[in-house]
Amino acid sequence: STLPRVLGAEISWEEIMRILRGLGFETRRRGTEGWRVTPPSFRLDVTREVDLVEEVARHYGYDKLPTRVRTAPPHVERDLIREKELAISARLVALGYREIIPSSMVDPAENARFTDRPPVVLANPLSQEASALRSSAIPSMVRALRWNLDRGQSDVRLFEIGKTYSPRADGLADERRVLTLGLAGHRQPVAVYEGEKAREVSFFDLKGDLEVLFEIFGLEDVRFETTGGDCFDERRSGHLSVKGQNLAVFGQLNSDYARDYKLRQDVWLADVDFGLLLETPPEILARAYGGPVRFHDE
Repeated sequence: STLPRVLGAEISWEEIMRILRGLGFETRRRGTEGWRVTPPSFRLDVTREVDLVEEVARHYGYDKLPTRVRTAPPHVERDLIREKELAISARLVALGYREIIPSSMVDPAENARFTDRPPVVLANPLSQEASALRSSAIPSMVRALRWNLDRGQSDVRLFEIGKTYSPRADGLADERRVLTLGLAGHRQPVAVYEGEKAREVSFFDLKGDLEVLFEIFGLEDVRFETTGGDCFDERRSGHLSVKGQNLAVFGQLNSDYARDYKLRQDVWLADVDFGLLLETPPEILARAYGGPVRFHDE
């Protein structure tokens, strides 16, 4: 019956009926099926069988009920995607980056300067500056870097794990998981010792951060190639690929864009295909901080 299963104790029917009748409940025997119990009209809170069990337990005495060891909690499946996000975030924080969570809504004209992929235009936007869902996360990172630099932060390292969007023929939107890095300033804080000069961030610092990051996923044969175009300086940019798939494009924001955004320092950016990283087999995460990754310069 329900009562011993819930309370873990056997209580005689005579004791149960005595308690319920004393509380004004009407009880009737129904053959071998059990009892039919009707609560008094003023007990509107008693509507279920378990409510009767609670009444019996209260008046029988909770101190008389046996103590039972709770069973183990149900098995919960690992959220591997979330684990990978946390592993990435932890590694970036260790490298000195801070996470940002910008809005995904942008000005379509600004978005078009950074990518050929069209954004998802909103039907009823609040303003022109927020009239589309971005198809590139780079503009958001550039704005975040500028905001910090304009407020006296000369050394800035930021990252975002977010999404970009592109329209589909059926009127819906395709989502793409992206990881975006942005940094500016010095490799290390300016030294306090006289004669020492802090070195500014370079292309190789950003490339090195990406290499350290990709060690988490045990990626092998990651190939590096120089590249130009779009918003990157042709002389200080490149991209990484795995098995013919573009994994990341990174480099210095070119001078035309830097001038338009009124940036006071050189800034460096990386656009990583986070969805491609999430496809890494689950067993890779178990050795998240294992052996080195091999990069081949071409």
